[in-house]
Amino acid sequence: MVEEETKKLSEDSGTDISATPRFTAALVELVYRQLTDVGEDLELFAKHARRKTIIPEDLLMVSRKNNALRDILKEYLESLNAEANHATVAADTRRQPISDSDEPFSDSSQS
Repeated sequence: MVEEETKKLSEDSGTDISATPRFTAALVELVYRQLTDVGEDLELFAKHARRKTIIPEDLLMVSRKNNALRDILKEYLESLNAEANHATVAADTRRQPISDSDEPFSDSSQS
């Protein structure tokens, strides 16, 4: 993955950029440690709230000191919520009972 990204960066910038195996290994180690720390923090926030399940708000708490990351995560969460709401509305409209009458909102008991 690092090799693919450096190749793309090299092509985009028009310069020869490469990553040594030592750099790649260090980057992998850094990312692994960072994700491990984030995972532990997420577990602690959920535990503090007396929950066993990690929720998106826990991730927002982890990112509270990094405004740029927090903004990106909030925007992503809002887009997921919008998609979920859209899917729920679509599913609800499919579940509407079909009445015998052509009149919308008619009371069939008065027939």
